[in-house]
Amino acid sequence: MRCRSALLAGLAAAAVAAPAASAQTPPPPGQLVATGIPYATNLTFDARGGMWVTSGAPFSQDGDGVWYVAHPGAKPVHAIRGTKTALGLTWFRGKLYVAYALSQVTGVVARYTGFDGRRFAHRRTVVPALSIGLHGLASILPGPNGRLYLGVGAEHDASTGGHATSGTVVSFKGDGSDLRIEAMGLRGPFGLAFIPGTASLLVTDDGRDDLGIRRPPDELNLVRDVTRAAPDFGFPRCYGQGGTACAGTTAPLAPLPAHAGVGGVAVTRDWGGQGLTAFVAENGAIVPGANTPPAVRRISLRRRPGGGYDATSTPFASGFRDQDPLGMAIGPGGVLYVTLFTSGAVVRFFPGYSQ
Repeated sequence: MRCRSALLAGLAAAAVAAPAASAQTPPPPGQLVATGIPYATNLTFDARGGMWVTSGAPFSQDGDGVWYVAHPGAKPVHAIRGTKTALGLTWFRGKLYVAYALSQVTGVVARYTGFDGRRFAHRRTVVPALSIGLHGLASILPGPNGRLYLGVGAEHDASTGGHATSGTVVSFKGDGSDLRIEAMGLRGPFGLAFIPGTASLLVTDDGRDDLGIRRPPDELNLVRDVTRAAPDFGFPRCYGQGGTACAGTTAPLAPLPAHAGVGGVAVTRDWGGQGLTAFVAENGAIVPGANTPPAVRRISLRRRPGGGYDATSTPFASGFRDQDPLGMAIGPGGVLYVTLFTSGAVVRFFPGYSQ
C-alpha cells in the first residue's frame, strides 16, 4: 500500500516515525472537515451526503475499519472495526463495500448492510480471496453494467507474482460473482475514477522503487473503455524507457513525478468553470534520496475528436505533512475531499481555491 497502494513495509516505517501533531504543526491546505480518524486512507459518500472513511495502517491498531461522518465537523463514528489495511470503500445499491487485507497474502471484499447510526447489522464476504503481497487491495467503485471495479496491487516491487489478478484492475457483480480483469500491467493501482458519463476509467499507478531516485515516473492511466479488451500498462518490463520492452503496452495518460507516491484520483465534469478536471493525491517519496514532497495535483482533460483525452498537469495544493494526502473523492456540491493519512483527518477544497 505504501500509503498509495505500495510498499507496506516502507509505509509502516514512515507512519511509526511520523511525529505526533502539536500546536506548532501548521494547518494543512484546504478546509478541515474531520479529525480523529487514525491513518485515514480513502473515502466515499452515501446517498444522503454522509462521509465514510477507511482507516488502514499496515499494522493492527485500534482505529482500523470504517468511520462515519454525518456532516462536515461531526464527530466520527467508528462503524466497522477490525479490518486490516482497508484502502477502498464504496456504496452500491444501498450497501457498503469495503476492500481490505484478511492476511499478508489474501485480500477480501465485504458487504455491509443495516446501519443503525452506530453499527451494521449484517456483513457478508463477497470476494473471499484475492492474492496480495507487497501491495494490497485499493480503491473500489461502481461502474458500467452494474459492476464494481477494484484495484489489486502487484505482489512484488519489480514483478507481478504468480497470480493472474496481481497488478490489475478487476470487476465483478454486486454478489462477487463473474470476476474479470479489466486492466493489467500495473504495480500499485490505488486510485480509480470513472470520467462522468463514460466507460473511461482513470487509474493511478505507483512506479517501481528499484530503479533509482529519478525513474520511473508514477502514472495516471486511462482505460478508454472498460467494456472492451483489457489494456496492458507494461509493469514490470516497461517503465517509460520505450523500445521493445514497451511494445504493445498502453502509454500513461499523464506521467507524474518519480516516487510521488500517487494515491487517489477524483474527476469532475467542470471545476469552477474550467471544464473536465481530475485531481491526483501524491503521498510523497519514501525512497531514500528521492525528494518528491506530498501534494495534490490538478490535471485538465480535453476530449480528442477521435477519442481519448489530452492531459495537462499542474500543481494544485502543497504544504502537507509527510505521507498525508492519500484518498480523494468529489463530494456533495462538486467539492474535492482528501484524506490525510499521517494527520488522521479529511480536508476539502472548493472551486476557486488557489495557493
